Amino acid sequence: MRRLGLDFDNTIACYDTSFHQVAVEYGWLEPQEQRSKRQVKEQVLLRHGNEVWTELQGLVYGSHIHLAEPFEGVLDFVAGAREQGWEVIVVSHKTRYPVVGVAHDLHRAARDWLRLRGFFEAGVAAVYFEPTRELKVRRVAELGCEIFVDDLAEVFLDPGFPSGTRCWLHFAGEAPDGPWRGFADWRVAFGWLAGPNQG
Repeated sequence: MRRLGLDFDNTIACYDTSFHQVAVEYGWLEPQEQRSKRQVKEQVLLRHGNEVWTELQGLVYGSHIHLAEPFEGVLDFVAGAREQGWEVIVVSHKTRYPVVGVAHDLHRAARDWLRLRGFFEAGVAAVYFEPTRELKVRRVAELGCEIFVDDLAEVFLDPGFPSGTRCWLHFAGEAPDGPWRGFADWRVAFGWLAGPNQG
């Protein structure tokens, strides 16, 4: 069976509104302030410093992960890939616990989110969380993924990333140039998967 790998954070799980909601809940931002993740990061770092930003990330990816939404179309992509005979594997760079703040089990939180959102039922066969990017790309190589989907170009540019794995970059807006196919809409990615040229 052919293997297709998916990253988790910002590839499957969308946190576009989560960071703002949690920052407001904890009093780090006001409700009327800018909402994008980039804007929240800038303001939290400016006003409260890196430790609070790191704590905010731990909350968003841990106890508040229920606020995240699957990217539109990704669940259908997983189900369609399984129907076509692909074994879908999630491989993510994720520490077990946040660096600061409450020691919430981030691996368990992400697995629970995948289960509650229907990803295992749709076709995710296995999930691997690795503490470093180096170990993540090594896992992709060990699994023999024919295709890997990630939102970070740095993963594909890592010296350890397997040269035989086709790289698909999930990117909001216009994807940067590189040895990958870039897409913003999961329906486009499924079209590649279903088409004769999966390059």
